[in-house]
Amino acid sequence: MLFNILMYVFMAYMIVRVILLSKSNKKNNKMINIIKSISDKDYVFEKTEELLAELPEEDVYQDKVRIIKLWAHCYHGMYEGFSDTLNEIRVEKLVTYKKNRPSIAQNEDSFFYLYLTIPNILYKDKEEENRKLIIAKMKEYEDLLKDELLVHIAEACNMFYDNEGDLGQSFFEKVLEGDYGEFYYNKQMIGFYKNICGTMLTKIYEMHGETEKYEEIKYMAETFNKTHLGQRWVKAIDLDIEETEQEIENEEPVTEEDEAVSVTEDSEENSEE
Repeated sequence: MLFNILMYVFMAYMIVRVILLSKSNKKNNKMINIIKSISDKDYVFEKTEELLAELPEEDVYQDKVRIIKLWAHCYHGMYEGFSDTLNEIRVEKLVTYKKNRPSIAQNEDSFFYLYLTIPNILYKDKEEENRKLIIAKMKEYEDLLKDELLVHIAEACNMFYDNEGDLGQSFFEKVLEGDYGEFYYNKQMIGFYKNICGTMLTKIYEMHGETEKYEEIKYMAETFNKTHLGQRWVKAIDLDIEETEQEIENEEPVTEEDEAVSVTEDSEENSEE
């Protein structure tokens, strides 16, 4: 009797899970279609508004879509309404809890935009006021997310953008040396993080005239430059990388813009665990 009850409970759980995953996949697919069409300005803004109207107000996908909309503002250089969209994003809803600690793993793709992609474009466009706005917003979560690798890479990038300290050099080098075991990160994202760190170091070594170090590491910037994300990043920091004839790969994380919303908490890794 007890076994039958447990079996029915398990079946009910699995049915509910399948239904929820199905709904989640539909949302993901709609978001992916928007991301893949980022270059079509009218389509992107129209579809983000449609999706926002469809979603319940408390749905975390509301905030994921708003982040895509915020990115679209930057991508197309349409900064009117940027601050309004930024203010509507409820960052705390994107933070989940794992073993009683805050985690961004389930939505690390969205945080990638907030912490890295969007500030990089703002730096390129000399939109310093808007860059400071997003830094100030994310600073509210500094203590909550202090153990996330992404947050510290963003801090190092901001040192470069603001021409402060060692321009983030020591932290970028630390990541490439594999010395980031105390931080949490998504395994699917670490390649992007290392490419960004390597590209930033290539620029810093170039600026400092450290020819030997530059020659040793520039392959990372060249590799990153073969993606659309990398091309934009390289251009933003004014790094002169020789163009190749190799075909440009996809866009944003995880396999770039076509799967940007597919990061899951199960992929999280930390060397201490």
